[in-house]
Amino acid sequence: MPANDKRWLVAILAIAIAVSLLFAVAMWQLTGGHLMVPLDDTFIHLQYAKQLARGHFFVYSPHDSYSTGATSLIYPLLFVPFFWLGLAAVKLLVISYALGAMCVLVSAAILYFWGSLVVNRLVGGLAALLFLTNGNLMWVYLSGMETGLFATLMLATLYCFTRWWMSGSADPDVSRREGHAYARRSRDFSLALILLALTSITRPEGLLLAVASLFFFVAWFRMRMISRSQLLWGCAALLPNVCYLVCNKLLTGTFTTNGMLSKGVLNNPYFNVWDMARQMSDAFIGIWAGYVVNLMGDFPYIFFKERIIYPYLPPFALLFALLGLVPLLCKEWRTTGPGAYLLSAAWFFLGLSSTCVVEAGFVHSQRYHLPYLPLLLLFTAIGLHTVTSLFKEYAREACIGLGALLLFFSAPSLLYWAVEYGENANDIYNQHRRMSWWVEEVTAPESIIGLTDTGLIPYYTERPIYDFVGLTTNNQAMHWRNGVGSTFERIERLAPDQRPDYIITYPYLWGEEHFFGKPVYQITLLKNTVTSGKDLVAFEQDWSMLGRGHRQRSLPPSILSARRADMPTSSVVDSLDVADLESERKHSYSHWEDSERRPYLPWPYRGNLFRKLSYPHESLQDVGAPWPYLSQEVWDGGRAITGGEEFRIGILPGKALTIVMRTDAPWPVALRVTLNRTVVGEWNIQATPEGEWQDAEFMIPAAYVPHASTATIRLDFIWHHVIEKAHQPFYYWFIQ
Repeated sequence: MPANDKRWLVAILAIAIAVSLLFAVAMWQLTGGHLMVPLDDTFIHLQYAKQLARGHFFVYSPHDSYSTGATSLIYPLLFVPFFWLGLAAVKLLVISYALGAMCVLVSAAILYFWGSLVVNRLVGGLAALLFLTNGNLMWVYLSGMETGLFATLMLATLYCFTRWWMSGSADPDVSRREGHAYARRSRDFSLALILLALTSITRPEGLLLAVASLFFFVAWFRMRMISRSQLLWGCAALLPNVCYLVCNKLLTGTFTTNGMLSKGVLNNPYFNVWDMARQMSDAFIGIWAGYVVNLMGDFPYIFFKERIIYPYLPPFALLFALLGLVPLLCKEWRTTGPGAYLLSAAWFFLGLSSTCVVEAGFVHSQRYHLPYLPLLLLFTAIGLHTVTSLFKEYAREACIGLGALLLFFSAPSLLYWAVEYGENANDIYNQHRRMSWWVEEVTAPESIIGLTDTGLIPYYTERPIYDFVGLTTNNQAMHWRNGVGSTFERIERLAPDQRPDYIITYPYLWGEEHFFGKPVYQITLLKNTVTSGKDLVAFEQDWSMLGRGHRQRSLPPSILSARRADMPTSSVVDSLDVADLESERKHSYSHWEDSERRPYLPWPYRGNLFRKLSYPHESLQDVGAPWPYLSQEVWDGGRAITGGEEFRIGILPGKALTIVMRTDAPWPVALRVTLNRTVVGEWNIQATPEGEWQDAEFMIPAAYVPHASTATIRLDFIWHHVIEKAHQPFYYWFIQ
């Protein structure tokens, strides 16, 4: 290695160590001398690693099965040897931090060598320094998440492809005559493929990047740049991710991971195609508008609820990046066709844009967006050289001067983000860690803990957990995304020994009405910088009310009169538990919004409700009915329907049908009832007294009931545009 390279690497190593120590000291002092990371999600990886070390393949909680809550397949595996060596609990945080610091150093070194390869050592050094002085990037690299590893592998992959490309494209005519342009540098191509395979299983976006690379491999094969065997090996780079997806399908029943089910825009149960398009385009505009704002340099920090919502860049960094990248792409296209620079640009654009499918893409200091920022900083350094080369004999001095100006605006971000890092870690320590001590001291070892933040508490307490968000608990994510009513219905279907004994959560997430038990412990942060809320509350659960809502609690007038007249007994031939996804799936249930939408529902769940109400005494008169009236109070989940609903039920052919609906609508409701596409009448339901259930009834004469075993019922809500209101069903019984 030349002496100049050694001097640059020593400087890079020294700065990387200094930056890592700066963040470590800030964390240590702001937490009062306690080791902690700034995100609860970090502990998800550590918990999976602990279970892997015990021989449980991606089993998150004791007695659970395989789950797909880890956003990285490879990252938890890195910690397994340290568990075998006896390093656990807080000691693993040191390893996590050291791994992040190592990724900082390796990424900086790759940027230096990459810039040196494309232009010269000055550009490489400037790229490394822009990277090391970007506090936002350092926060993400040192957060304990897989983001730093993913960014490092991505840089290494593209750097190897660039080395291979540049060595083989120096003389295209010779390359064509020889048939294999890059035979002498095949090791770079092989190493790039290995790194590509690792990248594809480090983050979910890695699969998209690997698939995009296949198009380049095909183009390179047609250009006779790679051999048939190299093309096949390029396709084989997808095998690790394909195996992972097949494993998911075999063990969980779906290719989709829990992360995408719980956070993906495409899996939002209340979005139609246009809602999805709007959500993703809004995120797309937000991402690129953020880069434009940074390009202008007028607002170095953009605040939203006192937090920065865009990655930080020094002023005009994007402009210089474009001036660096565009000439390289034009030259590449004119001389050889699509190559390593276009591949790098495609990865940057596709990778950053792919985060638009995540609903919470701007959270956690932009950790979803930042893995691609080192690429932009590399092209920023190249762009500086492109611009300053116009100064001819003063080009080097101009490059140093402009580079120093960018570094001058970049370096202060280290102090800002170091303080942010320490405050975030302090929040996790004072909220989640303190709550974990309470769990250890108060709850029994076999107690099941229900959580909405599923990281630190199970890692430190060894308690079995139930993840309401659905990241680490299978078959729960869609219930959570439907809302509090569907979540309750899911709990109702669980076996008694699978239900949470305690729920630890932020109450506001569940809306105004929920099924929590007695609050037994609460931690309140005076200043919150990173967690989901200031108030983390533990509830002790009593599930004795579960299941009481499956049967009618009152008798409709027609049934009462039939019994008094000694007429033939009627019975329930089918029932639909609204908001229970299993029951809805069984009945092919669907619902829709009115075309005129109205924001009447509690945040954040649209049209999903939970109520615990009572029946009035007079409606519970037992006139020989077999139903055991155990209690007036009934807990039930339901929906608020502004448009309509449709479902398929089992019936007795040709017999009159009575529909009984449990509802709590505080206003009069009118529904248009359609049976098998025939309108059979209008169902007018009186307002329900406050705090009470009502079992409303609608009779369909036998003349309308088909001679078949099933029928489709459609209920259209008739809105009179007087007040904001909706049709609120909780349960249906069908009596003949």
